Amino acid sequence: MSSTKRAVAALAMLIGLISRGEGAANANAKEHGVMCAFLNMAEAGGQISKPETEARTYLDQILELNMSVSDKDWTAEFDTEKPGDEGRTFPTAYKDNDAKKHWEQQWQAWYDAKKRAKAKHVGTTKNQDYKPITEETQKRAARGVIQQLAARASALAAKYATLAGEAGDFGEAAANIDLKTAITGESTGTKPAVPATIAAANPYSAACTAQSAAKSLLATFSCVCHSKDAGSNDECVTGAVSQQWSDALNLDTALSNLKASCTATKIKHATPEAITSLLANFRAACTTGSGAGQLKVRFGTSASAPTCDGANTKMCINFDELFTTAGDGGWHKIAWYAKLESAAEKLKTAQESARRAAAIVDTLVAIAQETVDTYQAAAQSRLPHVLPPPSADTITASAPIKTNTNKNANCEDNEEPNCTGFCEWNKTEKACKLTDKAQKEAEQANQETGGKEGKNKEGKTCADFKTEAKCNAADGPKPTGKSKFCGWIGEDASGGDKGFKCRSSSFLLNKQFALSVVSAAFVALLF
Repeated sequence: MSSTKRAVAALAMLIGLISRGEGAANANAKEHGVMCAFLNMAEAGGQISKPETEARTYLDQILELNMSVSDKDWTAEFDTEKPGDEGRTFPTAYKDNDAKKHWEQQWQAWYDAKKRAKAKHVGTTKNQDYKPITEETQKRAARGVIQQLAARASALAAKYATLAGEAGDFGEAAANIDLKTAITGESTGTKPAVPATIAAANPYSAACTAQSAAKSLLATFSCVCHSKDAGSNDECVTGAVSQQWSDALNLDTALSNLKASCTATKIKHATPEAITSLLANFRAACTTGSGAGQLKVRFGTSASAPTCDGANTKMCINFDELFTTAGDGGWHKIAWYAKLESAAEKLKTAQESARRAAAIVDTLVAIAQETVDTYQAAAQSRLPHVLPPPSADTITASAPIKTNTNKNANCEDNEEPNCTGFCEWNKTEKACKLTDKAQKEAEQANQETGGKEGKNKEGKTCADFKTEAKCNAADGPKPTGKSKFCGWIGEDASGGDKGFKCRSSSFLLNKQFALSVVSAAFVALLF
């Protein structure tokens, strides 16, 4: 059981053990315990468990590496040398450019990524973690991989931002405003005043009507613990509450006195469960009955019920007018009760949002690491060995490996806001198409990576070997950069067990290289 739940349970047990006396002294001790629990919890506020690191931290790292492997024509768009970060402002000329106007939303993030990468000397000999990528083919391949990781990371970071909300606290502050408002009827919980806190400060009969006492915890608490009689009042706790209601109640003093009287162990922070439990304690502490079409609900003691006139033996609140036996009205008409219910719901939603955000951060950590690994592999000229799994359109080992040169390939599923990088929006056809430059690179990649699979001296290709042992032992012409003729290779390059068969050892290199070149015409920082 959590410490909060133990505290609530202990408090409930304590309240249940306190007997109601017939005299004035301690007659409202049970009510005092209930209200102290509310006051202490609302004062402490709610606190949810948030991700230790924000999503933006990992996204920034990914975007920096993405920008560092981008096409030079693209990075040149962002002039970080202009004074006063003038280049951070989206160019006016682009706002009416159908191919570029949708860049505006991400422009500043891209600019900042380039500026950070430059400040950190990414891609230079000054940065030992991210050294220069000297081979253009490696850089182009890295671009195709990292741009996809950046797109995925951007989408996840956007979801994180939505969950976190404008304040970045997942809604925790909004819940705490409800908790503070429950105390005094105003959002700080420290500035009680008429009429927000209570309808009237004097006399007791006007201040402690159902409508008035329902305005705040302070109003309800005062009505059961501050007597209109002169002299010492021990109705709630002996000697602890001294202010009398013989004159207009000083709300600041009342709040201070009541806080001081609450010596029970404080609940450190409000939780949905703790709030729900304390509301149940409040309902149980009320005396209920029915008659004349109304549910009779009284909080506090009265020697001659239903009279609640503020005398030492009659300090109570009749909430009857807020209830009917037909179910119209009820507990929710007590303003502070409704605020606490609202706080509980907001804390529950906030905690769920924070939990989902934490899962997003975990994914971003993995994406950031994959981005780093990809960049460093390219810098060491070994990228083909660490590329991510190939896409679902698996190319068989017996077929020529070709890049799709259809101008609409890789772009046709994009709507206009996401048609960027190697794609551009065709206003006439109202469709996303591959740019001419990307088309040329794709055709060049096809020439570089295409060709028929080699055969050995017996005229066999790798596809002719049906077992792993025969595949690995097969002899034949070795592809450039490979130590074997064939390899027992699955569709999942990361080591999964899907689709293993004997393939040319150039399978992953050629397939991924061709795909990455198409994707790498421009950096795809958009999502």
